[in-house]
Amino acid sequence: MKGGAHTTTGGGMANITARSLASNEPALSWIAGASTAAGPVAGGVSSDGNGTVQTSLSKRTNRRWYAVDNINTVATITSSV
Repeated sequence: MKGGAHTTTGGGMANITARSLASNEPALSWIAGASTAAGPVAGGVSSDGNGTVQTSLSKRTNRRWYAVDNINTVATITSSV
């Protein structure tokens, strides 16, 4: 993914959406909501915009992977991107 593509001048991640992720990394299939099938990547942003979690189920190994990024203390992540 293009470095810094989703952080704002203030460092927040509140504007991350599945659409914005897809425009920055079109090789991956980004979805809004839960990722239940192998392949698509789903995620969420903390309510304060300080953190994000991306997750996907591997097609080959059937194991789930996660990528977490936080730029400050993070509130609970309650919504998907």
